[in-house]
Amino acid sequence: MIKQFIYRYYIDPIVYDTGYNPVNTITWAVLLVVGIFLFSRIWEIWDKKWGADRDTILSLIPYIFVGASMRVIEDVDVFEAPLKYLFITPLNFFTLISITLLILVISAVVSTKLSMGKGGYKKISVPFGIIWCFLNVMVLLSAKEVVLLWFPFAVVGIAILIVFPIYLIARAYNIQFLKEKLNVCILGAHLMDAASSHIGIDYLNYSGKHVIERILLEHTGTALCIYPSELLVLIPALYLIDKYIEKESIKMVLLGVILVLGLAPAIRNTIRMTLLI
Repeated sequence: MIKQFIYRYYIDPIVYDTGYNPVNTITWAVLLVVGIFLFSRIWEIWDKKWGADRDTILSLIPYIFVGASMRVIEDVDVFEAPLKYLFITPLNFFTLISITLLILVISAVVSTKLSMGKGGYKKISVPFGIIWCFLNVMVLLSAKEVVLLWFPFAVVGIAILIVFPIYLIARAYNIQFLKEKLNVCILGAHLMDAASSHIGIDYLNYSGKHVIERILLEHTGTALCIYPSELLVLIPALYLIDKYIEKESIKMVLLGVILVLGLAPAIRNTIRMTLLI
C-alpha cells in the first residue's frame, strides 16, 4: 500500500507529467518551507563572503529562464527516460538549483581571484546564464517552429497594463513596498503567469495543472479569475513580508522563491504556447 501510495501521488505525476495533486502539493510546500530556512542560512554566509542584496535575486532571472526553457525542451522529447524526469517539476527545481549554485560558487571564486570586489561574481554568472538561455532557445527553435509570434507580446503587454497602474498608485500614495524594483518584478512575473494561463486555457484549449487553479476554473468557468486571485494573494503577501519579516536573509529568500514561482511557469507557458507544444 505504501508503494502504491508513493507511485500514485509522487512518481506517476512525474513519469506521466500529469501535474499536481493535493498530496504532492502539500509535500512540495513543506519541502519549500524547509528550503527557505536552509537557503536563508546560505544567504547569510554568502553575504558575508561575497555580498548579497536584492540585485542578487534579480541577477538570477537568467537562470529562471534557463530552468523554464529546459522544461520546454523536455516537453518536446529531446531527452529520453530516465534523464527526462530530471526536467519535470519538481525535480527540475532541484536540478537547476544544484547547477546554479555550482555556477555561482565558481563565479564567486573566480571574481575573488580577479579582485572584482563584493558582488563581482554577478559580472560572471549573469552573462553565463544569458548564454545558456540563448543556447536553450536555439535547441527549441531547431526542434519546433514559432507558430504564435504574438503570444509573448500579449503576455508581457497584459502584465504591463496591470502592473503599471498599480505602480502609479503606489507612487501617488507613497506605498513603499509596491514601489520597490524587486516587488514590481514579482508582480509582473505572476501577472505574466496569469496572462499566459488565461489565454492558453480560454482560447487555445490548454488546461490548468495546479490544484487551486483547477478549483477556480470549476467555480468560475473562465481563467480570467486568475488575475484577481493572483493579486489578492500576492499584494498582501508582499506587504506582510516587507512589514513583519525582520531577518533580511529570510526576507530575500522568500522574495526569491515568490519570483521563481511566478516567472518560471510564466516563461514555460509562454514558450510552449508560442511554439504550440
